[in-house]
Amino acid sequence: MTDEHDHDARFTRLYSAYYGTLLAYARRQVDQGMAEDVVQKTFEIAWRRLDEVPAGESALPWLYCQARGEVANRRRWHRRFAEFLRRLEAQATPPGNGSAPPDLDGIFEAARACLSAADREALQLRYWEELTIEEAAVIAGCTPNAMAVRVHRARVRLEHHLLRLGYGGLP
Repeated sequence: MTDEHDHDARFTRLYSAYYGTLLAYARRQVDQGMAEDVVQKTFEIAWRRLDEVPAGESALPWLYCQARGEVANRRRWHRRFAEFLRRLEAQATPPGNGSAPPDLDGIFEAARACLSAADREALQLRYWEELTIEEAAVIAGCTPNAMAVRVHRARVRLEHHLLRLGYGGLP
């Protein structure tokens, strides 16, 4: 019981000491909402890997390293998402009546919002994080077969929502 208490107490000290510092760093790197996510993820990593976090003031550089990795992950995800939207836009058929082209960002976000959290996670891990089915399965805590089914079904549901919202489908 004392080990668990020591773990909790050490994490609480780290969090109290460095939350503000890491949030300020993340805000200089990404927007406010994303900065909070970066710090949350950084402390999730610290919680899971607390035995690897150096003691004393050496903990801050370790935490910065984790935060830096999270910032890079978020930026990579946004670049991939923007590229995905560009591909969607390139494949969209312009309307023949002279009206403005469809708002693909809005259509895609509306379709994505219709998906469950599990569907969004499956698609994100596979397509935006560009993980293999096996890697995504490890992260999601399921078998590769189950992940392949999840990804397939999520993609089908996303395409259904895109069609319902007026876009012709996925590339």
